[in-house]
Amino acid sequence: MKNDIKTVFLLVKRGLKIFLKDKTTVFFSLLAPLIVLVLFVLFLREMQLSSLQEAMRGTPVSESLLGAFVDGWMLAGGMAVSCITVSFSANNVMVQDRQRGVVNDALSSPVKRGVLTAAYFAYNYIVTLLICAAVLAAGFIYLAFSGWYLSFADVANILALLLVSALSASLVSVFICSFLKSEAALGGLVGIMSAAI
Repeated sequence: MKNDIKTVFLLVKRGLKIFLKDKTTVFFSLLAPLIVLVLFVLFLREMQLSSLQEAMRGTPVSESLLGAFVDGWMLAGGMAVSCITVSFSANNVMVQDRQRGVVNDALSSPVKRGVLTAAYFAYNYIVTLLICAAVLAAGFIYLAFSGWYLSFADVANILALLLVSALSASLVSVFICSFLKSEAALGGLVGIMSAAI
């Protein structure tokens, strides 16, 4: 058992080194969710806000409250999308290992299949959590400039939800991507998932 935990730790460390070594992958993992945030701020916020104001005409709701609602809605949606897309993209190490035969090499050693799967999952969870935390920080910076309305308890709840969202996204994506055997298949799946979400 102790050896299995050490093996998981070492395999996760290996996966993180591979991921962080490829600066392009890290950049594009961050870029996609940030583009969604920038598009919202530059184009979609005003459209959503005017649409909501039209629907709420005649009710005593302040514009700042509607703006806070739209901003919160955007941040929640952006984070939900980010958790899923980043998690699917982070599976590149697992799929590369399968394509290059690294998985077969590992399984021919004393490493158990469950240990290998746990390592891929833990690696995916850490990457998803780190990238999504960076996106959430960018969202919080935007909220700080547009009008901060969150309490400490709200921020704590958001962080807890981020932990759970990254966990569920990692579980689903690692399971689905465990059936893929090539980077081309992963790229196609990530493209379809990103467009659908």
